[in-house]
Amino acid sequence: MPPKVEFKIGQIKEYIEEIIYFLKTNQKVILFEKYPELKELTKKENYNKEKIIKFFKQKEKEFNIAIKQSQEDFQKSWNEINDKVMIALENVNETKWPKELKIISAKITLNPICPRYLEDYSFDIHFAFPNILMKRITLHEISHFIFFKKFKEIYPKINPKRFEYPNIVWNLSEIVPLMILGDKRIQEIIEHEPSIYNVYKKLKINEKNILEILQNFYNKRKNFTDFIKTSYNFMKKHEKEIKTKFEMI
Repeated sequence: MPPKVEFKIGQIKEYIEEIIYFLKTNQKVILFEKYPELKELTKKENYNKEKIIKFFKQKEKEFNIAIKQSQEDFQKSWNEINDKVMIALENVNETKWPKELKIISAKITLNPICPRYLEDYSFDIHFAFPNILMKRITLHEISHFIFFKKFKEIYPKINPKRFEYPNIVWNLSEIVPLMILGDKRIQEIIEHEPSIYNVYKKLKINEKNILEILQNFYNKRKNFTDFIKTSYNFMKKHEKEIKTKFEMI
């Protein structure tokens, strides 16, 4: 049996440090869009961690019922496609899910930014997402898990730290969901626009968009291993340029 995505309610004490981390990065704009009050609490001259924690504890109480409802709705909606999606991802990536993997945990949180955790096959998801967005985000995150499994099969000596920002393997992993989830074998199960960072839609190498370049590699691949090797070699060749442009956009 393929693994199941299990939606669980996260407690603010479990992930408040991640929110605080994001508030110190460019991704804080996503948090500000959802919680405009945070702007005042995060000004350089009066940054107050205790007030930020208090703010989210209050939000946790305020949205308690909505969060519980989301858990029920998300689980019911996702269960309709879980098995088909998991099998299709095996076929697209040309590898099997680990035999010991039974559950992928989706933690429902107040955080509109959805980090994933490779070490324990889990990710966070915002409680207020509509079902179609929940499915797009879930597809994106679980695609990472099986992609990195395949990547390690091809490059068994690679340091897993290179799977994290700002390494070039991380950049590659954030682009390939466009190809993997855009594959007809996935789209036949759930037609959707794959979720990727908008920055890649503007990033060009030799006057050509990087998404078009990698999509061309995918279209011409001999197999999935060939796609990964060709894409990874390209990313390494243009690593400095990609990282520089990624920061500038």
